[in-house]
Amino acid sequence: MDEIVEKDIEDLKSKGKKIKIALKRTLVGVISAVLIFSMAPNIEYQIALNKANNSSYIEEVLSTNQTKEEKISQIFAQAIESNDKIPDDLKGRVIEAFTTEVINRAGYFFTNKTIKNMYAVASTQEIKQMSDFAAEHGWWNGDYNSFSNTYSLDNSVEDADLSLIAHEQLHAILKTGIIDTGFTNFIINGYGINEGTTSLFGKNDNAYFAESNIVDTLGLIIGYDTLFKYYVEGDLSGLKKELNQYISPQETNDLIRNLDLNVFTSYFETFLIKNNISYNSEKFSRAITNRNKKIIETMKKIFENKHGVSVEESKLGNLIFNNPFFLDDEDFDPNKTYYTIGFNDKDTVKLNITNMSQSYGVCELVIDKSIDELIGKELNDYIAKQLNVDGITGYSITSLNKHESKVIVNGIYIILDIDEIDNYDYDKVLNDLTNITEKKDEKTTEEIDNGR
Repeated sequence: MDEIVEKDIEDLKSKGKKIKIALKRTLVGVISAVLIFSMAPNIEYQIALNKANNSSYIEEVLSTNQTKEEKISQIFAQAIESNDKIPDDLKGRVIEAFTTEVINRAGYFFTNKTIKNMYAVASTQEIKQMSDFAAEHGWWNGDYNSFSNTYSLDNSVEDADLSLIAHEQLHAILKTGIIDTGFTNFIINGYGINEGTTSLFGKNDNAYFAESNIVDTLGLIIGYDTLFKYYVEGDLSGLKKELNQYISPQETNDLIRNLDLNVFTSYFETFLIKNNISYNSEKFSRAITNRNKKIIETMKKIFENKHGVSVEESKLGNLIFNNPFFLDDEDFDPNKTYYTIGFNDKDTVKLNITNMSQSYGVCELVIDKSIDELIGKELNDYIAKQLNVDGITGYSITSLNKHESKVIVNGIYIILDIDEIDNYDYDKVLNDLTNITEKKDEKTTEEIDNGR
């Protein structure tokens, strides 16, 4: 009897082991299937990237006599057209957004590696409209998920702003690895400088106004070509090594981290506002302001160590850092005219002359047509003709205010060659613009005296 019991027990143990093994195998199989399914977008992307790296089509386009921007546009359009996950009726708008807002502005900085990565992503990505709940309660208007190679918009592709589509598409084509894009490292490290650079690199959409201002300043100091080279190749470590020539590694890390913290603080504040959650707004504002002061001081140190001169003793340094964005409220004078310089394209920068005073502005113009007769581009073109100042190669009017027979111009963009910014006569331009009013007034008085 004892022998039978022992045999039964052994049989039960044997069966139990087999069941455990079967369960383990089943569990491993389920987990493997889930992992394979979840990794499918990245496997598909890796296959596409391998094809792009060995594509005779891409090499053929890159070897043509077209401009670099034209080559990139052609390759991007082909990638989107080949993507069966994007409905045919939406492809044109995606192509238009990325071409006009990014490629035409900064495609020059793309490397061949970037172009091939762009093709791999654009030919395999998905585009979705985010849920109503996310749009209502979240802090974002668009989002790119590198893991699933999908970006979502708070509106349909047909109705979304071109700049928003382009911003998320730029995140997408700079996908690096499984979870990162551009300057991001493990998703959160480098997030702030990545968003600022993305906003600046394409048509500046002001989505990350503070961060893009800081990145713009950094580009002026170390060179846009240097900054953007690291960006399009997703090389945050390379950028850090570049900055470590002028500041310590700890200061570099603090600069990157403070930008991250400012963005995440803004996100959290937006979330609280959208969900009607009470919070101490002064505390949030104070935290961002304090970090910005540290960021600006670090940027000044980078400038001084790179150029070998103090900000105060440098014409360019004064121009860069006498920026309303960098000034405390008590130091900002709304009646003062400020100059700021920012990225425009591979060869030029925009000089922004701004005076926010509703009484003075940058200059006044006496016009002989009713403002009501001129709208939109016509008004802009008409005013631009009056600003016939030597040395201005291009401009647009940023703000107009009617004041009796005069138009007060609060802001003007002037296009300058990058090589000119060190020697440009900024005071002369402002004097010429200011003198426009006097010339127009004299002419008007003379006409009145002659009965006209």
